[in-house]
Formats: sequence, C-alpha cells, structure tokens
Amino acid sequence: MKSEFRNWSGIRIFLAVVRAGSTLAAARQLGMAQPTVARRIEALEHELGVPLFERDTRGFHPTEMARALLPKAEEIEAATTRFAQTIEALTCT
Repeated sequence: MKSEFRNWSGIRIFLAVVRAGSTLAAARQLGMAQPTVARRIEALEHELGVPLFERDTRGFHPTEMARALLPKAEEIEAATTRFAQTIEALTCT
C-alpha cells in the first residue's frame, strides 16, 4: 500500500457501492455511468493494494478488509460534510 493516500473521491464511490450492493445501483445514486463506478473501484483496489469486494452475479460484497475500512470511510464522509457545511455558513454571512 502506498504511504500517502490521495484518492478522496474514491471513498465516496466505495461507500456508495458498499451501501447499494452493486456498481449499477451505486452509479444510479451517484449520477454516474456504471462502467465508470466499476473502473473507479478497480482503481481504488489497485491503489490500496487490497481487494475491497468479492464479485458475483448478485453484486459486490465487501471483503473483510472493506468492512474494516468502512468506519474510517464513514468518518471521512462525515468530515467532508461538516467541511461543506462550514464553508456554506461562512459564505452566507
């Protein structure tokens, strides 16, 4: 695994796939094309050096590693939400 992780938008896609259970459902929620979501997951797995999902005909299933990373990804999501809310509050004054 690389020492410095730089793919913050990949976390949003990772969370969407975990929650939706498939790249197709996640793509619909994100307003993206399904092949783009699938490629972004593959790129994230490559960047991290670990498989995040087991794939089968019923969808994408988080691996043990993905389940271990999920709480941290959710913390990042919450932090980015708070960041955006702070920006909005500061610019609306």
